[in-house]
Amino acid sequence: GAGGARTRRATRPSSAARAAHELADGAWGLRQSPDRQRFTKAVADLGAVDPAWAGRLKRVVARGRCHKAGELLRAGNPDLAYQHAETAASLRPQEASTERTLGLIRMEQGLAAEAAQHFKNAIERNPDDSRLHGDVGRRLYLIDRYDEAMTATLRSLVLDDNPGSPAGWVHCPIGLLQPVAGYLESAFTSFDM
Repeated sequence: GAGGARTRRATRPSSAARAAHELADGAWGLRQSPDRQRFTKAVADLGAVDPAWAGRLKRVVARGRCHKAGELLRAGNPDLAYQHAETAASLRPQEASTERTLGLIRMEQGLAAEAAQHFKNAIERNPDDSRLHGDVGRRLYLIDRYDEAMTATLRSLVLDDNPGSPAGWVHCPIGLLQPVAGYLESAFTSFDM
């Protein structure tokens, strides 16, 4: 080049990189397809060539499906919302937020036992999240699962960074305020010396 500047020659991607790119394009094109099996196969094929790329694709698509499920639930279509959330759960089974969404949908459908199970699954996937425990406590309270609601609410308060603050009590269902406060008071007085 002029003035001694060097120009860099473009390198061709390897055949494996080209194959991964083609598989990723194909899988991405199927992400909104109602045919979950074709998408799953495309992601599996991509995973055989480039597992990291397949993982990123699963994460992005699962988040999109979970978000769409929330939109559909708010729009009054819980059946279609559940299909989207199930797809998200099949792609990223370890996600607490997807289990929470499945629980909200089942709650809306009046399926309290299934909702409670999804909420428990969410807590198992993210046991140290005080907000999740608080939210699950509220939801369980609304479907008349008082003992489980109490447990989740107490766990939320224990996990909260500042349990004495009013913010920690925001998650507490109003019907549980007195029992939770009574439980905590008795626990603290048993430690008095």
